[in-house]
Amino acid sequence: MIFIIVIFWIACAFYCGAVAGSKGHDNIPWFFGGLFFGVFALIAVAGLDDKELKSYVRKIDQIEDKVQDLNNKKNDDWDVLEEDDEEEFTMEDRMKTWEKINNKNKK
Repeated sequence: MIFIIVIFWIACAFYCGAVAGSKGHDNIPWFFGGLFFGVFALIAVAGLDDKELKSYVRKIDQIEDKVQDLNNKKNDDWDVLEEDDEEEFTMEDRMKTWEKINNKNKK
């Protein structure tokens, strides 16, 4: 009976270290916490915040901010296209539009 409890206690220690490591925390201190406190440390490590997930969310927020800035950019190429009211695009018109876009982007 004691052998089963010791095996279970050691398994809790390994699981504590593994879960803490997967959440971005140090796994060695949590391993020893699991070794000393068993199931209680396992419950505690399950309630830890996920540092890796937070870093991914921060990166996604930064990317969304960059996309928002690009969408709100005043020098939008579509503004140049909307200025032309001609319905038929000849090759000359396309070249002029292309030059306007390039000139706006150079500024």
